[in-house]
This record gives sequence, C-alpha cells and structure tokens, in this order.
Amino acid sequence: MLSPEYLAQCTSYLLGMMDLINEQLVADIARRIVKMGALTESAQFEAEKLTQQNILYKDIVNSISKVSGLTEAEITRVFEDANFENMESENLRAAIAGKTPLDHASNVAMGNLLSSHIRKTKGVVRNLTRTTASQGQNAFINAVNLANMQVSSGAFTYDFAIKNAIKQVAKSGLTVQYPTGHIDKLDVAVRRAVLTGVNQSSAELNMLYCDEIGTDLVEVTAHSGARPSHADWQGGVYSLSGKSKGYGSFYDITGYGTGEGLCGWNCRHSFYAYYEGTERTYSKEYLDSLDSKTYEYGGDTYTNYEAGQKQRAYEREIRAEKRYLAGLNSAYNEAKDDTLRQSIKYEMESTAVNLKRKEAELKHFCKATDRRVDTTRTQVHAVKDASGKIVGFDRSAAQRARTVAIKHHTDWLKSIGAESSELKVLDKYYDAKYNNSPAYKNLMDYRFLVSKGEISPLLSYKVYNAYSRAVQNNLVGVQTPLGLQIEGYASHFVGRVIWNSALNQKYNRPGVSIEALIDCLKSGRVGKEQVSKLGERSILLKSDKCNIAINPDKRILIQCNPK
Repeated sequence: MLSPEYLAQCTSYLLGMMDLINEQLVADIARRIVKMGALTESAQFEAEKLTQQNILYKDIVNSISKVSGLTEAEITRVFEDANFENMESENLRAAIAGKTPLDHASNVAMGNLLSSHIRKTKGVVRNLTRTTASQGQNAFINAVNLANMQVSSGAFTYDFAIKNAIKQVAKSGLTVQYPTGHIDKLDVAVRRAVLTGVNQSSAELNMLYCDEIGTDLVEVTAHSGARPSHADWQGGVYSLSGKSKGYGSFYDITGYGTGEGLCGWNCRHSFYAYYEGTERTYSKEYLDSLDSKTYEYGGDTYTNYEAGQKQRAYEREIRAEKRYLAGLNSAYNEAKDDTLRQSIKYEMESTAVNLKRKEAELKHFCKATDRRVDTTRTQVHAVKDASGKIVGFDRSAAQRARTVAIKHHTDWLKSIGAESSELKVLDKYYDAKYNNSPAYKNLMDYRFLVSKGEISPLLSYKVYNAYSRAVQNNLVGVQTPLGLQIEGYASHFVGRVIWNSALNQKYNRPGVSIEALIDCLKSGRVGKEQVSKLGERSILLKSDKCNIAINPDKRILIQCNPK
C-alpha cells in the first residue's frame, strides 16, 4: 500500500520543477514588456509585439526542453520508488498473515504493468507541456496589450501599467489547455497527472498481487481531511468479486475505476490485500474521530478538510508572490528609465514584505490547525542538468526578498522608536504576532499611544515596555473591593501610568506610581458607575493618591489619574 502521507509528498520535486519553469516565464515576459517601451503608434507597437512573442515562444520551448528530460527521469524515479514502497508493504502484511511473500522484482507481469504506466504518464505530461508555449505567448500578448491600453488611455502611468501587467502574468503562470478547452495551471495539471498515474499503477499492481496470493479482500486506507464523498468508504474492507459474505462490493462502494472514485483524480487513498482474521488497520472509533475535530482561526471554524483547502490556498498565494518577485526583478534589471526603476524597486520591497507576511500566516495557520508546513509546496527546487549545472535557478531573488523584509521591519521599529524591542528579529515578530504574545501587544500598544500623541515619541519603547510589565506583574490578579479580580488592562491605562510631557498640551500630565495603584486597587473607595456611548460600564475606585477606572464586565483597568 501507499499511505496518504506518501502520496501527498511523492510529487513534490516535480512541483518545484514546474515552479522553476513558471518563474522563468514570468521573468522573461516581464523583461520583454519593459523592452517594448512606451509605444503608442499602432503599427510600431504591433510589429515589436510580434517580434517579441516569436522570440518568447522559442525561449519557452527551450526552457521546457531543458527541464523535460529531467522531468521524465523524475517521473521514472517516482514510479519505481512508489512500486518498491507498495510491494514491500504488501509482502510484510502477507508474512504477518502467514502467507509466502511474492518476488515482485522478478515478476514479469508486474514489471510490464509498471513500465506501461510510466510510459503512459510521460506521454500525458508531454502532451500537457506541449501547449504551454502557445499559452505563454497568449499571456504575453494579453499583458502587453493591457499595459499599452492603460498607458494610451491616459488613465494610468507607465510604471503602474508595467507592474500591473507583470502581476497579471505572475498570478496565472503557465497554463495547459486540454482538448475539451478546459485550462489548468501547469503545476496543477502535471502533479495531478503524475499522482494519478502513480496511484493507479500501484492499484493495478495490488490487484495482481491479490490474485496471485489468493485473497478476495482488500482494505482501503484512510486519512483526515478526505473529500466528503471519499470519507464515506475510507478505512473499510471490501470484496473484489463482490461475493465474499459479510463484505460490500469493492467496485460498487468505492467507485474504483472512475475519475471521481478510489485512486481517481488527485485521490490519496489506496488499498492493500486483507486477510480475514487479521487485525484491521482502522477501528470504527478511529474513523469516526478523523474529522470530528474542528479548528478556530481568525474568527472562523474549519473542519480538517476545510483546513487542508485553506492551507493549499495559502501555498498558491505564496508561489504567486514569488513569481511576481521574479518578474519584478527581471523588469528592474531591464529597465533603463530611472523613474520606472525606482517604482519597480519600491514594488519589489512591498511585495517582499507581503511575501514574508503570507509565509508567517501560513506557519501560524498550520500551527493553529495541527497541520504540517509543507515547504515543498512553497519553494522552487534547484534543478540540475546532466553536467550537474543548476538550470535557471536563482536563490538570490529569494534571499533579496528576505533581506528587504528584514530591513523594512528594522526601519519600521526605528520610525516608532521601538528599535530596542525584543521583537526586532523578524521571525520572532511574526511568531509573537500570530501567537497573541504579550510582547506583541506591548509593541502595538506603544505604537498606538505614540501615534495618538498620548505618550511622547521621545519616550523609548524600552521604558514603555518596563511600565507595561510592571502593570502586568503587580496589578493583574489583584482582588478589588468590587469583589472582582483584575484580569487585564487597556493600552490607555499604561499611557496614564507614565509621566508625560507631550507636544499636545492635552496629554501633559504627571504619572501614577505602581505603589499608589496597588493601594487604590486593594483598599480604594468605590465611586460612581458610568456607561459609555458604546454601552460599556466603568466603576471608579478612589484613594488619597489616585483614581482608577475599571470595566467590571471585562475586569480590565481602563484609566487612572493622580490626585
């Protein structure tokens, strides 16, 4: 058998190969869009467009040919590895059941079947990639026409039109067109073709295995997040002939042999020989629990299946951002106009920051939903030719993106006076942000209070953070005369604790000592209750040194004033 986890990973390197071709395409188109220049005369524009699209076609064919041989070698490796994994698993189960394992390596029928599926899958992938050159041409034509139309209309600047055109190409990437007219992204189509081929070849080999070893029963694998129609029959034991008493018909129940059924399109289920009397792999309790758990994230509730779909969406967004960066980098290197170069540079920096934000979001989402971050779906793999030379792979763009994101973060911290923050390391900042860390709350509260003018911008974050921690450590948890325990505090409260000399006279005031606040919270006199315009209650505690306003419903400190 091939486990769902194995099937999910076995095509990862191929996905990286397709990403490589995609990035090369976007970079090439971006370069040619810039090369076209701001042409407005129709005849000149059309002539140059024709020249560039013909050159582009040849370049795409050349790029695909460089990788196609490597792709076919990778397909062979994936199939052979999967076959070995599958047959070894079958033999282990047979041995446990007291059966004599089969010598699958010298089995002619099995060897012929495997070779046939490898040839078939290679042919499918060739047919898919064959249409990419013309589809790439179409992408270039659409992009350059859009840019020219936007500039000619006077509604958009030249640099905006260029960036927008590149973004459109990056968003779609290379596509393939099926005989039906349906269009898919190249990476999606190739992965589906290879995954389906691997799973179906393993399935047919398992059929041969069951026939030769003499069993009519098979057990189907199970995994969380299965599509609803497959979740109904996963983990069950079925009869291949449909005649074994006590077992349902394999074909009728699972839909094996159809695109929608077991081992069909993009299916990660497989099956293996089952021997009556041996222990089942999946208990009813386990199957019932697979998708019973739900996850809360960003105010939404996800099933395991929905969480898987959300993760895939994050991964697609990240890969699209990387393609856009590759295109921008190529356009920047081609551009001669200083204004255009600066505009593209700014866009590269903005995109780099956005990319790192999306990567952090994906990491946090996976952590929140008990999923594993699959880096193979977001990284372009280095591909080497026969001589060992890396084909068209450039890590410098990715590294540059990270460097830009780090610099942006550093500059932002400096701009708000928070360069001393413990979150000055970008990765720590994102970890704190998506894990609701007190350190992140302090940083955001500090930024808010400075921007509002409630504390002086000359007050360092280090000082603010010390006050905030003092409030947390000394005031949170105190039992008040109101009969409630303090559970938190508003940023405004910390701002009031700090002595401040602000540019805005409204906020010029002395602060309140922690000692005075503790005394007031523990033994202060209960004052009047007020209700805000938003309907939130507050109750005043008074002492000889200060007053404190408390929200009794949320049990948080709202405000304090010295006497």
